[in-house]
Amino acid sequence: MQHTILTYLIIGVIVSFIVDLLQDHLTEKGLLDPEIKESWGWSERCICIILWPMAIIMFMKGIQNKNKNDE
Repeated sequence: MQHTILTYLIIGVIVSFIVDLLQDHLTEKGLLDPEIKESWGWSERCICIILWPMAIIMFMKGIQNKNKNDE
């Protein structure tokens, strides 16, 4: 049980780190509004670590919506 919880949290930390890297990259390319990156604080990171499956879905939908708006 403890191993499962630890694994879940480690995956959450990795996902949060990847989201940080993607936000930096997308902001540099001009594909993400800098205000969104600036609003990503420690509380959002902690929520992402705990709710990482939902965070992945929300991030992908955000990218998809941004691409639809650009067309």
